[in-house]
Amino acid sequence: MRGRVGAHPYHRGHRTMTVEDIKRALGVLELRERLIFKLGVFAALRPGEIFGLRRSRLSVDTADIQERIYRGKLDTPKTQKSVRVVALSAIVREDLENWQCHRMAWRVGFSLLKS
Repeated sequence: MRGRVGAHPYHRGHRTMTVEDIKRALGVLELRERLIFKLGVFAALRPGEIFGLRRSRLSVDTADIQERIYRGKLDTPKTQKSVRVVALSAIVREDLENWQCHRMAWRVGFSLLKS
């Protein structure tokens, strides 16, 4: 088995993505899926946090995590520590800017929620 497996029983058998795995994924994903992937991998956002992002919570280089999508509804983050400001690296910002240009009329779905 490739990848690092943690000593904790919860982590047994869970494979960690290698740099090559990440590069391969980035090479085949379309813009929308690549941005979702980058927000998860490089900004460490949970899926519900990604889908709950609003344009008004984004600045030039950060995302203010105040909401998430949970069971199909807008909700507060999982824990109080989950309410946070996350730095967005240049690799994430590049696709975020391209997505914003590509999708001027954002809707729920992954398009980021309007304001």
